[in-house]
Amino acid sequence: MKKRFVGLMVLLTCLPLGLVGHEFDIELILSPDLRKERDLFMRSHSFADQDSDFLSDEFDKEELAYKDQNGQTLFFHAIFMDEVIGYISFDTLADHKVHVRHLAIDKEMYEPVLIKELLFTVFQVVPQVGFITLVANLQQVDIIALLEELGFEFVDKPQGGIFGTYELFVNNKCKICDVLYGSDFWYGNGYEWDSGLHVPVLEDFSDADDNAGNE
Repeated sequence: MKKRFVGLMVLLTCLPLGLVGHEFDIELILSPDLRKERDLFMRSHSFADQDSDFLSDEFDKEELAYKDQNGQTLFFHAIFMDEVIGYISFDTLADHKVHVRHLAIDKEMYEPVLIKELLFTVFQVVPQVGFITLVANLQQVDIIALLEELGFEFVDKPQGGIFGTYELFVNNKCKICDVLYGSDFWYGNGYEWDSGLHVPVLEDFSDADDNAGNE
């Protein structure tokens, strides 16, 4: 099960060539464990917490959720030359809300397009998402700047000063939505969203992927 977004992003965002000049895959994680993702997570955030087990304990929660397989918590990674270079996990909630649990990238492979495409998995899984909360490392200034450019706003700092929570109302002022769907797709005033039925998570994403592969 794979998603290929690079061609779309090169076309729409005109980012400088680098990692963008190569193809990488965004995949739903299906491996027995998150060993590779744990290694990436620790490397991605290592400078923030050198003297405690906080990061390891935090990813223990990810592994417990992954083993639970509740269908509403999803895990994706970005693969480049058979290496995991990006990771995102998120909970799909009622009323078209999504909570991004964690976002991690290989610091040596950082490109804005990598962050954007990991975030776009949210829109692929829940096309009518209306509200997103996201946990981000406050010391990763490049990523924080990109999130704010895309419309995310800081709300609080709940985890020892390392991670903070950001939120995004999906509406006609949402920059990330403009890139993905065009400026006329979304509507509302930032506090209201579509009240239709919640998207069936895994089935919907799988169908979309299968259809794309048959084109």
